[in-house]
Amino acid sequence: MSATTDRPKLVDATKRSTFSGQLKQISAHVQSGKQLHRSLRKVELQLLKVLKVHRFAIYQSVDNGNEMVSAYQTGIRGSDADVQIRIPMGPGSIVGFVALSQSPVLLTDVEDEDELTAIHPRLKHSKGESTRSTRDIGSMIAVPITDEILLGVLQITTSKSEPALSQRHLQRAKLVAAMLSKKLSSLIKIT
Repeated sequence: MSATTDRPKLVDATKRSTFSGQLKQISAHVQSGKQLHRSLRKVELQLLKVLKVHRFAIYQSVDNGNEMVSAYQTGIRGSDADVQIRIPMGPGSIVGFVALSQSPVLLTDVEDEDELTAIHPRLKHSKGESTRSTRDIGSMIAVPITDEILLGVLQITTSKSEPALSQRHLQRAKLVAAMLSKKLSSLIKIT
């Protein structure tokens, strides 16, 4: 093989090792923190960079097993950080559907009815999944956070003016969800 055909493989390997190294650093910080919210706030910018997005949210399972509650959202500070979004499990919302099905979802346009119904006939994008700063969602990925049981859902979004999320974003989101499962699982064991 020539050097020119080997170059893309080297670039891909370098990108993977960089991503892996960054995720390990983020994971170490998140795992060492006592509170998920504080740990995430400290690594928020690095996590956004690793995911290659501008916004993410984490929803945690509620003990009743019927709903999810927002545990962390990027960009939310002050009194707005205390406002919890509650989302019932089911096809009435993307996060609720992912929690119920425990299957990841990639939507290139959350308002495209055909794209939503191709996943589930009753799937809807609930405006309740969004905060005031994220009402302009264009593309979304939601990935279950599991460790034998459902612990939560990781949601990443782009605005309507940004390029749609891709399979590469989905793969990264799955790896971040796996990292978060360790922390959420340890928090459950502590309480």
